Amino acid sequence: MTYITLHNFLNLLDVSITAVFIYAALALLRKTKSIFIFRGIATLTAVYIVAFFLNLRLTTSIFGGFFSFFVIILVVLFQKELRRFFENFSVSFFNPFAEEDIPIHKGSIEMVVNSAKYFAKKKIGALMVLVGKQHVDRFFEGGYVMDGKVSEPLLLSIFDNRTPGHDGAVVIENGLIKKFGAHLPLSENFKKYGNIGTRHTAGLGLSERTDALVIIVSEERGTITVARHGELRVVDLEKLSYEIKIFLDELSPLDRDGVIMRLIKYDQKYKAISFAIALLLRLLLIKK
Repeated sequence: MTYITLHNFLNLLDVSITAVFIYAALALLRKTKSIFIFRGIATLTAVYIVAFFLNLRLTTSIFGGFFSFFVIILVVLFQKELRRFFENFSVSFFNPFAEEDIPIHKGSIEMVVNSAKYFAKKKIGALMVLVGKQHVDRFFEGGYVMDGKVSEPLLLSIFDNRTPGHDGAVVIENGLIKKFGAHLPLSENFKKYGNIGTRHTAGLGLSERTDALVIIVSEERGTITVARHGELRVVDLEKLSYEIKIFLDELSPLDRDGVIMRLIKYDQKYKAISFAIALLLRLLLIKK
Protein backbone atom coordinates (compact mmCIF):
# COMPACT_ATOMS: atom_id res chain seq x y z
CA MET A 1 0.00 0.00 0.00
CA THR A 2 2.85 2.37 0.89
CA TYR A 3 4.59 1.54 -2.40
CA ILE A 4 1.43 2.29 -4.38
CA THR A 5 0.99 5.62 -2.59
CA LEU A 6 4.62 6.59 -3.19
CA HIS A 7 4.39 5.50 -6.82
CA ASN A 8 1.28 7.62 -7.39
CA PHE A 9 2.93 10.61 -5.70
CA LEU A 10 6.02 10.32 -7.91
CA ASN A 11 3.84 10.07 -11.02
CA LEU A 12 1.95 13.19 -9.98
CA LEU A 13 5.22 14.99 -9.26
CA ASP A 14 6.55 13.91 -12.66
CA VAL A 15 3.52 15.29 -14.49
CA SER A 16 3.49 18.49 -12.42
CA ILE A 17 7.12 19.34 -13.16
CA THR A 18 6.51 18.80 -16.87
CA ALA A 19 3.37 20.95 -16.69
CA VAL A 20 5.34 23.81 -15.10
CA PHE A 21 7.80 23.86 -18.00
CA ILE A 22 4.98 23.67 -20.56
CA TYR A 23 3.13 26.52 -18.86
CA ALA A 24 6.29 28.66 -18.74
CA ALA A 25 6.83 28.07 -22.46
CA LEU A 26 3.19 28.91 -23.27
CA ALA A 27 3.32 32.07 -21.15
CA LEU A 28 6.40 33.22 -23.05
CA LEU A 29 5.08 32.33 -26.50
CA ARG A 30 1.77 34.10 -25.85
CA LYS A 31 3.66 37.39 -25.69
CA THR A 32 5.06 36.91 -29.19
CA LYS A 33 3.75 36.06 -32.64
CA SER A 34 5.50 32.70 -32.30
CA ILE A 35 2.42 31.35 -30.56
CA PHE A 36 0.86 30.88 -34.00
CA ILE A 37 3.80 28.74 -35.10
CA PHE A 38 3.44 26.74 -31.89
CA ARG A 39 -0.26 26.18 -32.58
CA GLY A 40 0.62 24.90 -36.06
CA ILE A 41 3.11 22.41 -34.64
CA ALA A 42 0.60 21.37 -31.97
CA THR A 43 -2.00 20.71 -34.70
CA LEU A 44 0.46 18.53 -36.64
CA THR A 45 1.28 16.67 -33.43
CA ALA A 46 -2.42 16.00 -32.80
CA VAL A 47 -2.82 14.65 -36.35
CA TYR A 48 0.15 12.36 -35.82
CA ILE A 49 -1.26 11.04 -32.53
CA VAL A 50 -4.64 10.29 -34.14
CA ALA A 51 -2.94 8.59 -37.12
CA PHE A 52 -0.82 6.52 -34.74
CA PHE A 53 -3.81 5.19 -32.81
CA LEU A 54 -5.76 4.50 -36.03
CA ASN A 55 -2.72 2.76 -37.49
CA LEU A 56 -2.58 4.99 -40.59
CA ARG A 57 0.79 3.79 -41.83
CA LEU A 58 1.41 6.31 -44.63
CA THR A 59 0.58 9.30 -42.44
CA THR A 60 2.64 8.05 -39.49
CA SER A 61 5.60 7.33 -41.81
CA ILE A 62 5.56 10.85 -43.23
CA PHE A 63 5.13 12.47 -39.84
CA GLY A 64 7.72 10.14 -38.32
CA GLY A 65 10.35 11.62 -40.62
CA PHE A 66 9.22 15.11 -39.69
CA PHE A 67 9.43 14.46 -35.96
CA SER A 68 12.91 12.99 -36.37
CA PHE A 69 14.09 16.56 -36.94
CA PHE A 70 11.56 18.06 -34.55
CA VAL A 71 14.10 19.27 -31.96
CA ILE A 72 16.25 20.93 -34.62
CA ILE A 73 13.17 22.60 -36.11
CA LEU A 74 12.17 23.92 -32.69
CA VAL A 75 15.62 25.37 -32.07
CA VAL A 76 15.62 27.13 -35.45
CA LEU A 77 12.07 28.50 -35.17
CA PHE A 78 12.17 29.44 -31.49
CA GLN A 79 15.82 30.45 -31.09
CA LYS A 80 15.07 33.86 -29.55
CA GLU A 81 12.15 32.55 -27.50
CA LEU A 82 14.19 29.65 -26.10
CA ARG A 83 16.98 32.00 -25.05
CA ARG A 84 14.45 34.29 -23.37
CA PHE A 85 12.73 31.32 -21.72
CA PHE A 86 15.93 30.09 -20.07
CA GLU A 87 16.86 33.62 -18.99
CA ASN A 88 13.41 34.16 -17.45
CA PHE A 89 13.47 30.75 -15.78
CA SER A 90 16.91 31.41 -14.32
CA VAL A 91 15.82 34.79 -12.95
CA SER A 92 12.56 33.41 -11.52
CA PHE A 93 14.22 30.38 -9.93
CA PHE A 94 17.19 32.07 -8.30
CA ASN A 95 15.54 35.38 -7.42
CA PRO A 96 14.16 34.20 -4.03
CA PHE A 97 17.73 33.45 -2.92
CA ALA A 98 19.29 36.64 -4.24
CA GLU A 99 19.62 40.04 -2.65
CA GLU A 100 17.04 42.59 -3.73
CA ASP A 101 18.40 45.11 -6.24
CA ILE A 102 16.50 48.36 -6.61
CA PRO A 103 16.73 49.81 -10.14
CA ILE A 104 15.91 53.28 -8.87
CA HIS A 105 15.24 54.55 -5.36
CA LYS A 106 11.78 56.00 -4.91
CA GLY A 107 13.34 59.30 -3.95
CA SER A 108 14.93 59.47 -7.38
CA ILE A 109 11.69 59.01 -9.31
CA GLU A 110 10.94 62.73 -9.05
CA MET A 111 14.38 63.52 -10.46
CA VAL A 112 13.80 61.30 -13.48
CA VAL A 113 10.30 62.72 -14.03
CA ASN A 114 11.51 66.32 -13.72
CA SER A 115 14.34 65.62 -16.14
CA ALA A 116 11.90 64.08 -18.62
CA LYS A 117 9.68 67.18 -18.22
CA TYR A 118 12.62 69.43 -19.03
CA PHE A 119 13.64 67.34 -22.04
CA ALA A 120 10.08 67.31 -23.39
CA LYS A 121 9.66 71.07 -22.92
CA LYS A 122 12.96 71.85 -24.64
CA LYS A 123 12.53 69.04 -27.21
CA ILE A 124 15.74 67.35 -26.21
CA GLY A 125 15.97 63.69 -27.18
CA ALA A 126 16.58 61.32 -24.26
CA LEU A 127 16.64 57.59 -23.60
CA MET A 128 16.63 56.28 -20.01
CA VAL A 129 16.66 52.59 -19.09
CA LEU A 130 15.49 51.32 -15.69
CA VAL A 131 16.91 47.81 -15.39
CA GLY A 132 14.60 45.11 -14.03
CA LYS A 133 15.43 41.63 -12.78
CA GLN A 134 16.95 40.39 -16.01
CA HIS A 135 20.56 40.98 -17.02
CA VAL A 136 20.81 43.48 -19.87
CA ASP A 137 24.55 44.07 -20.29
CA ARG A 138 24.88 41.83 -23.32
CA PHE A 139 22.32 43.93 -25.21
CA PHE A 140 24.34 47.16 -24.87
CA GLU A 141 26.97 48.33 -27.30
CA GLY A 142 29.49 51.03 -26.49
CA GLY A 143 28.81 53.58 -23.80
CA TYR A 144 30.73 54.96 -20.85
CA VAL A 145 30.81 53.49 -17.34
CA MET A 146 29.79 55.98 -14.67
CA ASP A 147 28.33 54.55 -11.42
CA GLY A 148 27.01 57.98 -10.44
CA LYS A 149 24.10 58.88 -8.20
CA VAL A 150 20.89 59.78 -10.02
CA SER A 151 20.35 63.55 -10.08
CA GLU A 152 18.71 66.11 -12.32
CA PRO A 153 21.90 68.08 -13.10
CA LEU A 154 23.69 64.87 -14.08
CA LEU A 155 20.88 63.69 -16.37
CA LEU A 156 20.59 67.15 -17.96
CA SER A 157 24.32 67.29 -18.63
CA ILE A 158 24.42 63.78 -20.11
CA PHE A 159 21.75 64.57 -22.71
CA ASP A 160 23.19 67.96 -23.59
CA ASN A 161 23.81 67.71 -27.34
CA ARG A 162 27.32 69.03 -26.85
CA THR A 163 28.36 65.95 -24.84
CA PRO A 164 29.69 62.78 -26.53
CA GLY A 165 27.10 60.38 -25.07
CA HIS A 166 23.87 62.33 -25.63
CA ASP A 167 22.73 60.10 -28.51
CA GLY A 168 22.87 56.92 -26.44
CA ALA A 169 20.95 55.62 -23.45
CA VAL A 170 21.40 56.16 -19.74
CA VAL A 171 21.31 52.87 -17.82
CA ILE A 172 19.97 53.13 -14.25
CA GLU A 173 20.51 50.10 -12.02
CA ASN A 174 20.73 49.58 -8.26
CA GLY A 175 19.88 53.24 -7.72
CA LEU A 176 22.85 54.46 -9.80
CA ILE A 177 23.52 55.62 -13.33
CA LYS A 178 25.71 52.68 -14.31
CA LYS A 179 26.40 53.73 -17.88
CA PHE A 180 25.57 56.45 -20.41
CA GLY A 181 25.91 56.72 -24.16
CA ALA A 182 24.97 53.03 -24.56
CA HIS A 183 23.37 51.81 -27.78
CA LEU A 184 20.37 49.47 -27.53
CA PRO A 185 19.22 46.72 -29.92
CA LEU A 186 16.68 47.88 -32.49
CA SER A 187 13.20 46.39 -32.58
CA GLU A 188 12.15 44.05 -35.36
CA ASN A 189 8.44 44.80 -34.87
CA PHE A 190 8.49 48.60 -35.00
CA LYS A 191 6.35 48.84 -38.16
CA LYS A 192 3.11 48.46 -36.19
CA TYR A 193 3.79 51.89 -34.65
CA GLY A 194 4.27 53.63 -37.98
CA ASN A 195 7.05 56.14 -38.47
CA ILE A 196 8.99 56.16 -35.19
CA GLY A 197 12.51 57.41 -34.60
CA THR A 198 15.67 55.51 -33.74
CA ARG A 199 15.31 56.16 -30.01
CA HIS A 200 11.82 54.69 -29.95
CA THR A 201 12.94 51.73 -32.05
CA ALA A 202 15.86 51.11 -29.68
CA GLY A 203 13.73 51.46 -26.55
CA LEU A 204 11.14 49.10 -27.99
CA GLY A 205 13.88 46.64 -28.96
CA LEU A 206 15.24 46.39 -25.42
CA SER A 207 11.74 46.06 -23.93
CA GLU A 208 11.08 43.13 -26.29
CA ARG A 209 14.13 41.29 -24.98
CA THR A 210 14.11 42.14 -21.26
CA ASP A 211 11.81 43.29 -18.45
CA ALA A 212 13.41 46.75 -18.32
CA LEU A 213 11.36 49.94 -18.37
CA VAL A 214 12.59 52.38 -21.01
CA ILE A 215 11.70 56.09 -21.00
CA ILE A 216 11.96 57.87 -24.35
CA VAL A 217 11.68 61.60 -25.02
CA SER A 218 11.19 62.68 -28.63
CA GLU A 219 13.25 65.63 -29.81
CA GLU A 220 10.85 66.17 -32.73
CA ARG A 221 7.47 66.13 -30.93
CA GLY A 222 8.50 66.71 -27.33
CA THR A 223 6.47 63.69 -26.18
CA ILE A 224 7.32 61.18 -23.46
CA THR A 225 6.94 57.49 -24.25
CA VAL A 226 7.51 54.39 -22.11
CA ALA A 227 8.48 51.01 -23.55
CA ARG A 228 7.69 47.87 -21.57
CA HIS A 229 7.12 44.24 -22.59
CA GLY A 230 7.37 45.09 -26.28
CA GLU A 231 4.77 47.88 -26.16
CA LEU A 232 5.06 51.67 -26.57
CA ARG A 233 2.77 54.08 -24.69
CA VAL A 234 2.79 57.89 -24.82
CA VAL A 235 2.35 59.27 -21.28
CA ASP A 236 2.12 62.56 -19.46
CA LEU A 237 4.20 63.38 -16.38
CA GLU A 238 1.64 62.04 -13.89
CA LYS A 239 1.30 58.81 -15.85
CA LEU A 240 5.10 58.51 -16.09
CA SER A 241 5.42 58.58 -12.28
CA TYR A 242 2.68 55.97 -12.07
CA GLU A 243 4.40 53.71 -14.65
CA ILE A 244 7.67 53.84 -12.72
CA LYS A 245 5.94 53.04 -9.41
CA ILE A 246 4.08 50.11 -10.99
CA PHE A 247 7.39 48.89 -12.41
CA LEU A 248 9.02 49.00 -8.97
CA ASP A 249 6.04 47.29 -7.32
CA GLU A 250 6.27 44.43 -9.85
CA LEU A 251 9.94 43.95 -9.02
CA SER A 252 9.36 44.00 -5.26
CA PRO A 253 5.72 43.04 -4.63
CA LEU A 254 4.39 43.78 -1.16
CA ASP A 255 2.36 40.60 -0.92
CA ARG A 256 5.26 38.13 -1.02
CA ASP A 257 3.39 35.77 1.30
CA GLY A 258 0.66 35.42 -1.32
CA VAL A 259 2.80 33.83 -4.03
CA ILE A 260 1.10 30.41 -3.75
CA MET A 261 -2.35 31.98 -3.86
CA ARG A 262 -1.42 33.95 -6.99
CA LEU A 263 -0.18 30.77 -8.65
CA ILE A 264 -3.53 29.13 -7.96
CA LYS A 265 -5.75 32.11 -8.75
CA TYR A 266 -4.43 33.54 -12.02
CA ASP A 267 -4.23 32.14 -15.55
CA GLN A 268 -6.11 28.96 -14.64
CA LYS A 269 -7.01 28.17 -18.27
CA TYR A 270 -3.43 27.83 -19.50
CA LYS A 271 -2.35 26.03 -16.33
CA ALA A 272 -5.09 23.45 -16.93
CA ILE A 273 -4.03 23.12 -20.57
CA SER A 274 -0.40 22.67 -19.53
CA PHE A 275 -1.30 19.95 -17.02
CA ALA A 276 -3.48 18.18 -19.61
CA ILE A 277 -0.64 18.23 -22.16
CA ALA A 278 1.81 16.90 -19.58
CA LEU A 279 -0.61 14.13 -18.62
CA LEU A 280 -1.13 13.20 -22.28
CA LEU A 281 2.63 13.08 -22.84
CA ARG A 282 2.92 10.83 -19.79
CA LEU A 283 0.33 8.41 -21.19
CA LEU A 284 1.86 8.38 -24.67
CA LEU A 285 5.56 8.21 -23.83
CA ILE A 286 5.65 6.23 -20.59
CA LYS A 287 4.42 2.66 -20.98
CA LYS A 288 4.46 1.71 -17.32
